[in-house]
Amino acid sequence: MKALPLRLTASPDLPPSALATYRAQRTAEILRMFSVGVTGISDAVLRRSLDATELQVAIFLAFIASGHFLASFWGAAMEGRSKRPFFILGAVLSRLVLLLLILWGHPVWFILVFAVSAWADPCFLIAQNSLFQSNYPAGMRARLVSRVNMYGRVAFLAGAIVGAALLDLHPDRASWILATGAFVGFWGVYAYARIPFENPREAPGSRRRAFRRMFSDVAAILRENPAFRRYEAYYMIYGFAFMILWTVNVFLLVDDFHVTYKEFSLARQLLVQGGIVLAYPLAGRSMDRRGPYWTAALAFLSLTLHPAFLAAAVWTREIAFVWAGFLSFGLSMAAVDVTWNFAAMHFARDRDASPFMGVHIFLVGIRGTLGPFAGLALYRLSGFYAVMGVSFALFLAAGLLMAFSSDRRSEEAAGLVEKASDLAR
Repeated sequence: MKALPLRLTASPDLPPSALATYRAQRTAEILRMFSVGVTGISDAVLRRSLDATELQVAIFLAFIASGHFLASFWGAAMEGRSKRPFFILGAVLSRLVLLLLILWGHPVWFILVFAVSAWADPCFLIAQNSLFQSNYPAGMRARLVSRVNMYGRVAFLAGAIVGAALLDLHPDRASWILATGAFVGFWGVYAYARIPFENPREAPGSRRRAFRRMFSDVAAILRENPAFRRYEAYYMIYGFAFMILWTVNVFLLVDDFHVTYKEFSLARQLLVQGGIVLAYPLAGRSMDRRGPYWTAALAFLSLTLHPAFLAAAVWTREIAFVWAGFLSFGLSMAAVDVTWNFAAMHFARDRDASPFMGVHIFLVGIRGTLGPFAGLALYRLSGFYAVMGVSFALFLAAGLLMAFSSDRRSEEAAGLVEKASDLAR
C-alpha cells in the first residue's frame, strides 16, 4: 500500500472529481475545525467562568452526547435524498445556533444552547460520511480523508490556541468568544454543501419506510449483521471507558491542578490533537490495509496508557504526567477517529452507509448519556483512582476483544453485510 504523495494530482487511481472534492473538503474542514478548537473548551468555561456545579458539568456532557440518539433519525431522513439540505441544516443548527450564547451568561442557558448544537451534529456527520463514500475511491478513501483531517487538526490547534488566549485575557466575555468561533465554523460546514456528489446512493422508494421505521432499523441492522453487532458491542465497552474518564478530567484539571485556560487547552486540545495529527498517516494506512477491527484494537489497547499516566499524576502531583497522559491519548485517538469515519462503509460495502453510520452514532448517544453520570458517581464514591482503574480495565477489555475477533469477523462481515443492507432499502 503506497503512501499518498505530498502533492496530489489526478491519476487513474485518483480521478479529477475525487481530487476536486479533496481540495474543497480541505478548505471546509480547516474552517470547521478552527471553530471546534475555539468551542472545544466549553466544559472548562462552564466550570471556571460560569461556576457550574459538578452535576451541571455532567449534565452538560450528557446533553452533548444525547444528540447522537438522533443519528438514526438523520440517517433515515437523508437516505436516498440529496445531502446538501442536511449540510445546510447542520451548519445552522450545529454552529450558527451558538450565537445565542451571547444572550444570557447562565449555566442552564449555556447547557441548553450547546445541547441544540449537539443534537444537530449527527446530521452533519452522516452527510459527511456519505460524501466520502460517494466521491473517494474505496482503496484510497481512508488515506485521503486522513490527509484532510490532518489539515483540520492543525486548524483545530490554531483555534484552541486563539480561544484559550482570549479566554485567559477576557474570561468575562467567554460567551462572545465561543460565539465568534462558532460563526467561523458555520461557513466551514456550509462549504460542504457546495461539494457535488459524484455517485449518490439514490433510493426514492425507501424514504417513507425510512421515516416510519427509523428507530426499528437500528435493531434490525444489528440483529441481521452479527459482525457489525459484535464490532459495536466492543466499541461500546471502549465508549464507556472514554466517557467516565473524560467527565472526571474536567475536575482533575480545573479543581485539582487549578490550570489556566491555556493549560487546559494544552492538555485537552493541543496535546490530544497534536497526537492525532502525528498518528493519522499510520491510522489511515492501518484502516485501508487491515480493516476496522485491527485498527480499533490498536487504538483501544494503546488507550490504557491514558488513565495510567493520569493516575501517576494524581499520585505524584506532577503535572508532567498529565501532559504525557493527554499526548498518549491523542496518539491513540487517531485510530479511533479513522474507525469512526470508515467502519460504517466497511460494513455497508456498496450500499448507502448512512443507516450503518446512524446506528454507530446512535450507540454513541447511549454510552455518552450514561457515561458522565457513571463517571461522576464513581468519582464521588471512590475518587480519581477508581475512575482511572475502571477506565483502564474497560480499554483493555475492548482492545483484546477487537484483536481476537479481527480476522474471523472481517471475513464474516463480507459474507453477511448484503443481508443487513437489504433492511435499509
